[in-house]
Amino acid sequence: MEEGNNVWIKYYKSKSLLNFLRIFEYKINKLVLNSFQKITFREISSKIKEGLNKEEEVNILSAGSGIDFIAYHLKKKFGNRIKITLFDISNECINKNKKLFDGLFDYVIGDISSYNFKNKFDIVYNTGLIEHFSENKQDKIISNTYDSLKEGGYYITLNPYSGGKFTIKYMKVAKQKNTWDYGEEDMFINSL
Repeated sequence: MEEGNNVWIKYYKSKSLLNFLRIFEYKINKLVLNSFQKITFREISSKIKEGLNKEEEVNILSAGSGIDFIAYHLKKKFGNRIKITLFDISNECINKNKKLFDGLFDYVIGDISSYNFKNKFDIVYNTGLIEHFSENKQDKIISNTYDSLKEGGYYITLNPYSGGKFTIKYMKVAKQKNTWDYGEEDMFINSL
């Protein structure tokens, strides 16, 4: 099994923003979030509102950001009252974020399980990150990103349910058709 970091580096190298359909998809996602993203957006928004009652600016880390449309929508809603750092292992992914979002965020490249965060964050969030790693690596990621929180900060993570019939079926079909780009995901190994 290939660890999540290498899988995502290969994934973003294989995808090109020059591909017309990808550009179209990215533009649509900048306008409309999918239902999974909407849930995350609502949860983070409520925590931002709480944070803004205490501070002038809320500092946020998108851990394992991927192409982060949630961050884009948060920035549209809250503007300069929030500061968001997009963190990913893939240089290609970060470069795509820079092109799409034209400098709206701070960008950091590194291994999330061992990166030494110099800033402390009011909110750390990730979506669909943890399941790409072994249990041991998951513990390191959660511990490391949790340590980057300010006292009283929020850690928000949303991940696909390993027993979800739709998720398992989609993964099986995609693997059969050789369209599954993401490598093995530990949460699924016992389910397949």
